Amino acid sequence: MKLLLGQSGTCMADDLWYFVAQAFALMVAVANWVCRSGIKEALLKTLPYVAASLREELCDSEEKSQIERLENQVTSLTQEKGVLASKSVSFQHQLARALVDGVVSLGSLQWMLEKRGGLSDG
Repeated sequence: MKLLLGQSGTCMADDLWYFVAQAFALMVAVANWVCRSGIKEALLKTLPYVAASLREELCDSEEKSQIERLENQVTSLTQEKGVLASKSVSFQHQLARALVDGVVSLGSLQWMLEKRGGLSDG
């Protein structure tokens, strides 16, 4: 009987150690889960700030893109303005030359007419 009680006590102690080990393992697993859920909660709390930051960066990027497009348009228009100014100067020179040529031609014509008129008079 004592032997049975001794074996029973040993078996009970072993069972107790097993249950303690299982309880400890469960506590460790729960602690890990709580820790991970705390980390996830912390990450979830920062998620709106990250989203807002990304939204700001996207807006900044879109604004930069729009500014670059506008700068390119300004550059293009400035170049076109230079070309048009150059053509305008060229046209003014051509017009001035045409006016001079016209005056010279008119003068020559008048001289010729006067000369002819003088020839016919004499």
